[in-house]
Amino acid sequence: MARYGINLDIFIPNLFVILSNAIRMTYRFVFLLFSISFLFHFPMQSQSLKVMTFNLRYSTPRDGENSWDNRKAFVAELLQYYEPDIFGVQEALDGQMVYLDEALEQYTFVGVGRDDGKKKGEYSGVFYLKEKYKLLEGETFWLSEQPNKPSVGWDASMERICTYVHLEEVASGKKFWVFNTHFDHKGMEARAKSVDLILQWTRKKNIAKEPVFVTGDLNLGPEEEPIKKLAAALADAWDASATPPYGPVGTFNGFDFKHPLTRRIDYVFVSPESIVVDKYRTIDDFREFRYPSDHMPVLIHCHFK
Repeated sequence: MARYGINLDIFIPNLFVILSNAIRMTYRFVFLLFSISFLFHFPMQSQSLKVMTFNLRYSTPRDGENSWDNRKAFVAELLQYYEPDIFGVQEALDGQMVYLDEALEQYTFVGVGRDDGKKKGEYSGVFYLKEKYKLLEGETFWLSEQPNKPSVGWDASMERICTYVHLEEVASGKKFWVFNTHFDHKGMEARAKSVDLILQWTRKKNIAKEPVFVTGDLNLGPEEEPIKKLAAALADAWDASATPPYGPVGTFNGFDFKHPLTRRIDYVFVSPESIVVDKYRTIDDFREFRYPSDHMPVLIHCHFK
């Protein structure tokens, strides 16, 4: 039908199309404005990451039913399940490092044997998710007066080391440091001096004041002076956790299922000005009344400020 020069049979359907498109464009514009406003008023929280320390107990046939061959699958499955972004190990011999490197394909590691700076002796290696993080720097130094070569420090009973990595998160470009270590079990002076040395290295390396983690078996309780000194410079994740720590207080079990879990000697420390600890967990998983190691792994959930 056409009146006054307008074909209404064509005009009316086209009008509906025009109005419909205009409404859709309006909705999209309003949604875009809302989304922008939401991002400005509610910025996204920093991505969470999980950091673990785990003394694996070195491989020796003297452990009998608790020997590495009888528990290595348990260790690998535990790590696969909890999937820390980064985990530092202590007491791992070269064969143990190779096993985990092959069993955990999503990870790679930095570390050397403490006896010769190559493959001999225990590692204090650092594993990290290789697709998520880019390695910027990674080295090992000795806890001694001669940190740049294999050596025994102060009154220590043997060589002790610290391995560090400087990592960058691929997605965000966020950079941070991880120092992983194992203090001597006998030398009190060596333990005290090791705290001083590690803090010295964190300051020397971290010129840009980026976030720092220190993980390890420190063979000291939280009430002892070297730990208090370390906790004055960095935050003990146990104390810093926004939620109450979960699991037993103690981290050493000695492969004894009836052993009271009261001795806390394994730690994760963080730089409090740049890292928020959301959760802390002492993992006391077991199978057939046997632990995966003579130490409990400690896992924290955290995010950068």
